[in-house]
Amino acid sequence: EEFGVLQMRTMLPNKSFGYAAQNVTTAGTDRAVMGEYLPTVSYDKEPASFESGQGCAWANPGTPQLAAGSSAQNTGGFTVEWAPSREAAKVSGVTYTLQHKSADGGWVTVASGLSSPSYTFSSEAQGTWTYRVSASGEGAESQFSAPSAEVKVDRTGPPAPTAVVSRAPDYAGGGGWYKGSVMVSFASNGTATLPDSSEGAALEGASLTGVQTYSTSGSHTACGTVADVLGNVSAQGCVTVQVDATPPSLSVSCPATAELDSSGVTATVAASDGQSGLAQDPSGSVAISTGSLGQQTVTETAVDNVGNETTTSCTTDVIYAFSRLAPASGSKHKAGNPVAVKFHLKDALGYVTDGSGTLEVAPVSGGVTGSYKPATSTTNSGDRFQAGKGGLYSYSLSTTGLGKGTFSLRVTVNDGTTHTTSINLK
Repeated sequence: EEFGVLQMRTMLPNKSFGYAAQNVTTAGTDRAVMGEYLPTVSYDKEPASFESGQGCAWANPGTPQLAAGSSAQNTGGFTVEWAPSREAAKVSGVTYTLQHKSADGGWVTVASGLSSPSYTFSSEAQGTWTYRVSASGEGAESQFSAPSAEVKVDRTGPPAPTAVVSRAPDYAGGGGWYKGSVMVSFASNGTATLPDSSEGAALEGASLTGVQTYSTSGSHTACGTVADVLGNVSAQGCVTVQVDATPPSLSVSCPATAELDSSGVTATVAASDGQSGLAQDPSGSVAISTGSLGQQTVTETAVDNVGNETTTSCTTDVIYAFSRLAPASGSKHKAGNPVAVKFHLKDALGYVTDGSGTLEVAPVSGGVTGSYKPATSTTNSGDRFQAGKGGLYSYSLSTTGLGKGTFSLRVTVNDGTTHTTSINLK
């Protein structure tokens, strides 16, 4: 009942291999010829004693891997699965033991006694993990499978990017100011470092905040972020830049007129800058020359600390002091009789006799209306006034040919000013 036969056959042994069974030619010399290559045969009636006595192990289960669709590695919720041990199809009650190992640790059992070849993590800890699994059942436990590929569980955002300003400030004072405009870009600072000292998930390059341009005056804070491929977003990397795109404010105020040779005539200059401040400030009073007739122009320039500038000017007419023009406006005169037209000129030093003036006449009513025409006189040269003592300028207006009506008289002085009065000829 307990009889059994074991036959061993060696196929095509290498002729140089001296331990082959074909080299046993005499009974009882098999051990001497074959040495350690001679099998040792034993028999166990019960399966359990056979398994334990021979140290047989079950076939290893397959290497764990992420289940399809398990990509939530930033939350730690995912499933690993493996091919079952071959014995699982033969014996009921096969169970599995799952272990994991972090980048800086050893193998630790996650779960044992698992009846199905998969395991779902609800919140795996952060780190870079590998997994392995063994099977057990009716007999010795299998060896562990080969380690899985790395699974990175990362809920930590990458380091904040560095904000990079495109150039040095045009003015270093006051916190730094840029003329016109400035650009800010962002540079990433690598991946996160996980609790097991391994690197976090790779960066998603397209997630890095792009270039920001500022071209309006004032202070601007530029902030950027970057994310990894698992969707973890970094803290903000920020920088504050100040832009001065506005020229300085500048006003130059002059009196409209000033008397010839008068003193103390000035223009008032006021400059300010609300951004980088003034490098060239012309604010104050500027003397205006009154030594000659005509327009006197004051021009000033304000420059701020980044180089923006504003130029403004004002003009003052330097003129004579003109006395009241005679005759009084609306005075009545007999047509055909001459009318005396008079005025005085002076400067800050007194009456002047080196000036000049001309007279024009225009009918207002009666007679033929029209534009101003040069006056005529029986005593004066053309339409020019006669300069006399004490700064008196006179003209004897001939009314012959003017007819009756109201006439406007316009005096033009050589300082560019004009003065009018009117007469009524009866």
